[in-house]
Amino acid sequence: MSPAPSQSQVMTALRAFLITLLPQGTAQFLGSVSGTTLTAGAPTGGALALGSAVLGQGVAAGSYIIGFGTGTGGAGTYVLNQEQTVSQTSLWTGVPIVQGQANRVPEPKQGDLVVMWPILKRRLSTNIRGRDDVAFMGSIAGSTLTVTAVETGVVQSNRVLFGAGVPANTRVLAPISGAGGVGTYLVTPTQTTALTLMSTSQELITEPTEYTVQIDVHGPNSADNAQVISALFRDLYATQTFTAMNPNVQPLHADEPRQIPFTNGEQQIEARWVINAVMQANFTVDVPQQYAEEAHVTPIEVETAFPA
Repeated sequence: MSPAPSQSQVMTALRAFLITLLPQGTAQFLGSVSGTTLTAGAPTGGALALGSAVLGQGVAAGSYIIGFGTGTGGAGTYVLNQEQTVSQTSLWTGVPIVQGQANRVPEPKQGDLVVMWPILKRRLSTNIRGRDDVAFMGSIAGSTLTVTAVETGVVQSNRVLFGAGVPANTRVLAPISGAGGVGTYLVTPTQTTALTLMSTSQELITEPTEYTVQIDVHGPNSADNAQVISALFRDLYATQTFTAMNPNVQPLHADEPRQIPFTNGEQQIEARWVINAVMQANFTVDVPQQYAEEAHVTPIEVETAFPA
């Protein structure tokens, strides 16, 4: 059993939100700017295109390509949207967004980048319990479960199977001809079980969790990028973006950006702004659960059965 959403899904939702805020692109190149003319060397990692952001030390914030000169994606000249003067230096077109704690992975070559670090999971309330009832008529021959009628729910893979005469720890592995209803399914272990009422019901246990991720914003544009992230994380825009990606993950709040310089692998100091972004993720774990089809009550005379 595993929680849903998983940590990977939470981080994917956060990354999808950040992608909507920051310039995207993979090109890195040597270049200079005079007026509105960008002179670019041959890029690596990607191509230059209309609308590509141009980032780098000394480049004015919000600079992007609005026209082609002699270049059409590779080396050559391009027209920028604003005048400036930048001596030849390393330039790039996007802000990579990566998850931390990936050992032996070098820093992206772009000067601007964002690293996400999950740092805290805090329970918000006691567990919320629900159920997924599944009941059907079925029989088993060898490793094949044949479902002839479904009373409630949907037959799903990787669930424990219950029923009169069904051995303990029997599990539905995969559909054969069934698609959640009448049909055949692969089960283990092999057995012979006559037609009877069966179930793959589960109890759903949800833990509302406050999920904190440290967002490290690196590079010469880190102060501006951190400001954008902080402002929009606490806005309806963030709520709508997260809902579209994964409704079980929602932004709560983010603290103020803090400048904490970073020492890289070459022992050089890089500009870095840090934001703690706090989300709520409703993690649900499912466990096998048997339910009674009907209850048989046998009344007793208490005073006779249990005399004082």
